[in-house]
Amino acid sequence: KSQVPRLTARQRMRNEDQDRWEDSRLLASGAVTQANVQTEFEDETENKVHLIVHNLKPPFLTKGFKFTTQQKMVSVVKDATNDFAQCARKGSALLREVREQNERSKMRQRFWELA
Repeated sequence: KSQVPRLTARQRMRNEDQDRWEDSRLLASGAVTQANVQTEFEDETENKVHLIVHNLKPPFLTKGFKFTTQQKMVSVVKDATNDFAQCARKGSALLREVREQNERSKMRQRFWELA
């Protein structure tokens, strides 16, 4: 009898992971195309991520809606200290640089038009 070497669970998972990686690299390179879409996923043992969601409703969606005479603007960002709000407030450095370059080129053109 020829005995087939048994694989441990770790070896089997590593082989499956390697096969998935090779398939994804082939698909990404365009060497092959995927004919059917995988609809069943067997990755039940993956790490689960716990997501905390704050279900906040604005006052106009609640039943006790009242008109106010509030003069100042209402902040659309509830938590101004989170990363997304800070990044949005700072703006893109690349966009700022491109705008400055455009302004400089316009100023140069105006200077040469006046001269």
